[in-house]
Amino acid sequence: MAKKPKTTKNAAPDIVTMLKAADGLRKTGRIPEAMRAYQVLLGYVPDLLPALYNLGQIHRHLTQYSDAEYCFRRMLHTAPNDLEAMTALAAVCIEQGGTEEARQLATHAATMSSAPFIQMRCSIIMRRAGDLVAAQTMAERAVAEDPDCIDGYYSLSNLKKFKEGDADFKNLNALAERAGAFPDQQRIKLEFALGNAKLDVGRDAEAFDHYATGNRLQRLVHKHVTVDMLEKYIDSIIALFTPELVQKFAHVGAVDTDRPVFIIGMPRSGSTLTEQILSSHPQMAAMGEVNFLQNSLPAYPNAEVPQLFPPGMPTITKKLVESLSSDVLDDIAKKYLQLTEPFARVGAKLSDKMLFNFLYVGIIRLALPNAKIVHCTRDPMAIGLSIWQKMFHADLFWAYDQREIGRYYRAYTKLMAHWNKLFPGQIFEANYETMVANQERETRRLLEFCGLPWDERCLKFNETDRPVITASASQVRQSIYTGSLERWRKYETYLQPLIQALKDGR
Repeated sequence: MAKKPKTTKNAAPDIVTMLKAADGLRKTGRIPEAMRAYQVLLGYVPDLLPALYNLGQIHRHLTQYSDAEYCFRRMLHTAPNDLEAMTALAAVCIEQGGTEEARQLATHAATMSSAPFIQMRCSIIMRRAGDLVAAQTMAERAVAEDPDCIDGYYSLSNLKKFKEGDADFKNLNALAERAGAFPDQQRIKLEFALGNAKLDVGRDAEAFDHYATGNRLQRLVHKHVTVDMLEKYIDSIIALFTPELVQKFAHVGAVDTDRPVFIIGMPRSGSTLTEQILSSHPQMAAMGEVNFLQNSLPAYPNAEVPQLFPPGMPTITKKLVESLSSDVLDDIAKKYLQLTEPFARVGAKLSDKMLFNFLYVGIIRLALPNAKIVHCTRDPMAIGLSIWQKMFHADLFWAYDQREIGRYYRAYTKLMAHWNKLFPGQIFEANYETMVANQERETRRLLEFCGLPWDERCLKFNETDRPVITASASQVRQSIYTGSLERWRKYETYLQPLIQALKDGR
């Protein structure tokens, strides 16, 4: 715990030393101690910009958005032209649904500085806000200012189609010749950008070589965890959530609300499309990918697979299940609803698109029995290819190896089969291929399941103005199309490890 520094009657605290100590705690992952250290600092100097910024970023990482917003607004009150605060506040606005203010902040910041890192921050905000033209323009400014701006090329590779004669394509290939000179994280982004660009111009074999390199390097970042651990964890969840446990707690919860709609499944399964359709309804507000449910659980050390989780992270454990009671379940539900409150409108339902809540379906059904659960599904080959071609920022260690993607998929479907057996008819399957084949029929079914009346605006989801923070931020601005349904077959030659893993799990 951070201690208040010793001072004498006439001596001031050593703010510089205190700030270095707080930063050290943050950088070494001792987050609760770092937060206390920054708070002590701000007790002495309420407008200390570095402490406000770093504390705000911690709050943002923990999805404590209102606290993060307070820190960044306080910074701007002290230093109205601080671009770090301006872009950080814009990001938090996006994460809370404040699209218009985020656009204004990003536009203003981008006009104040041509620095590539500012242009790129603003580009990302504009992409999430749905202004893809502005996002591309800002990324182009970044690479024009700095031809070595890999972040800019990576962003452009997700915003436009490259052509053989483009200056950007030539510059990107020039960077490839110096790939080994860049730090690993920049090299990884470069490899994915090159993969996307080479695919655009039809150089498939080269593209998949770049994807393979980028994925291999990214997997090394997470080499301390394995799919074996994940499979063991999922097997433990299946063993803990039995029909007897469900029967024991059926109808005992006092928290009666149908406000939450949980959207779960695999990444790249059509979940962003599903949330966009729902959020186009006037009675639905989208929260995006938030950790509210997990953060509402009591945290017990996971003795089964301790390496899989950071210390203090709530997970499903034997001790958690043994501790369950009507009071504990009610407490989980109340904490969750409290965390969602900033997103709530009068009478609105809220969609929660944290896909990995598929691990917590048992808790959802017991703590929030009237909540809706929508399970997004898609052809596993389409999912696997799309995952392998994306550089995810979350710690999805299994997403960087085709065999591991296949094994993860099999473990996930095993758990979903268990939930469907325990809770028959209580989980709606939103299948991507079926939605593409018959959009109106499937949209009507989805709305009916969620307890929403029909609204034509849900068919025009691509016109809905709301922030999208996932890897699908560009695609969801388009109407439904069928081009991606069998896309994986074109690249079947390069996907043999995935095909084999989906067959036998190894």
